[in-house]
Amino acid sequence: MNINLLRHAAYLMMALLMVACGGSTEKQQEEEQEQPPVEQAKSGRSLQLKDIGLASPESVTSDGTNYYVSNLGKEVLPSEKDGDGFIMQLDFEGNVLAEKFIEGLDAPKGMVILDGKLYVTDIDKVKVFSLPSGEAAGEIDFSGKGTQFLNDLAVKSPTELFVSATDINRIYTINLADNSFDEVEVTPTIQKPNGLWYDDVNRELYVASYPNDNTGTISKVLISNRGNEYSKVNDFQGGLDGLVFLGNMIIFTDWNRSAVLLMDLGSGRVGGYPLPEGVSTIDGPADLYFDEAKGEFWIPGMRENTLTIQTLL
Repeated sequence: MNINLLRHAAYLMMALLMVACGGSTEKQQEEEQEQPPVEQAKSGRSLQLKDIGLASPESVTSDGTNYYVSNLGKEVLPSEKDGDGFIMQLDFEGNVLAEKFIEGLDAPKGMVILDGKLYVTDIDKVKVFSLPSGEAAGEIDFSGKGTQFLNDLAVKSPTELFVSATDINRIYTINLADNSFDEVEVTPTIQKPNGLWYDDVNRELYVASYPNDNTGTISKVLISNRGNEYSKVNDFQGGLDGLVFLGNMIIFTDWNRSAVLLMDLGSGRVGGYPLPEGVSTIDGPADLYFDEAKGEFWIPGMRENTLTIQTLL
């Protein structure tokens, strides 16, 4: 972990107006979310991109030169094989280089870049593309598992990825050497696993879940050869999507509150993360991306076709 990030994280934890949510009732959580917003960012980039050709944007990643945004298509149909999904390419300033850098996808969601290749979940397959060309370079087929909702990806090692299959309540490890995959066995089963983040130092996989009744939580799984150990981070509930782990805190998105939130792992407290001036909510906040080199979060607004860029305070 970059020491400057830790300093930023410590500052942010002191600056934010935190709200204790652990163990509270649904009514209390709603009241707590109505507290006055935290102060806006005072430095770095803080803006929202609109009307740039986004179509239900879900995830963002970067190769250090450009950014890539997955788009489900005109309508939010995450399991529909309609062929109107695409990947948009933007430069480092956020200017669109290619609206449909990769097209003909169905409902592309989570993405990672590893060893010059872009990996994208697309309903029942993980599709692979070479960079910088964008040419197809293979796929990993999960259709035999019955999933129609492969969702997020996280890097486990230089040759392994994690992938969540939200609809069948499963998480898998993919071996890129031969494109084989194995289930990450977790007891109890995580209901509707969505966003993933792997802490390779502590071998802990953080999982944000999104059940239909908005009772999703953030949990962590200690990955071990002796068996995977599950624990819930706290009792906060919502319709949770993407998450970023930053040492002593987690930044995550919640569809139920149309918000980006911050969880203090020490106290379990949760509060709103500052958004650009004039932006109070994000409709359909999806799989946010953290650019460590620039200290920025990129947050897709799936239902409103926006891309919010907010610096780490």
